[in-house]
Amino acid sequence: MVKYLSDTSIISLLSSTFSSSQPFQPLSKTKLKLPTNITKQNKSHLKRRRSAMAKLLSLFSFFLLTALSSSESPNPYPPTAAHVQLTNYGFPIGLLPSSVLNYTLDSPSGVFSIDFGGACKVTLPPDNYLATYSKKVTGKIAQGQIAELDGIRVRAFFKWWSITGIRANGENLVFEVGMVTAKYPSKKFNESPECEGKHSAS
Repeated sequence: MVKYLSDTSIISLLSSTFSSSQPFQPLSKTKLKLPTNITKQNKSHLKRRRSAMAKLLSLFSFFLLTALSSSESPNPYPPTAAHVQLTNYGFPIGLLPSSVLNYTLDSPSGVFSIDFGGACKVTLPPDNYLATYSKKVTGKIAQGQIAELDGIRVRAFFKWWSITGIRANGENLVFEVGMVTAKYPSKKFNESPECEGKHSAS
């Protein structure tokens, strides 16, 4: 036989149940505590990341300063007196390698002699021609013109050619190889090339 509870009995039963249980706490106020080992791992990982970022920034700063210093001083070899004389006659310093040991110049006639201490091999811009400078290079220089040049040869078309003269023509340089001439921008010769390998005694 089914027994029905009256409304009064139901209310009385609910009241006794909630009064005997502990008060309800919202989840929002409940604090979660992570295990101690997980917290230490996170701190250690964060420290490693900060250390790596500091090293990366330091390395980036080094490369940036190196690039800036290189741009401020594009020619690492200071010009010699012979290089300065070239500019006085309207030529860029890049026509001579950086390894000039000594030179002589007779101002009235323009006859000069340059001593490199040994044969010097360089790569000339802008077409990367291989060129050789003898131990001693001689010639006759005037404003915007070098004539009777002896001691400079360039490799082109599977053959060595002697450069016999150089002329400054506006913003270009005209190289004379016998009866043949070749024109190149002067700005390509703003830096003195370095001799490749060691000097030879020839």
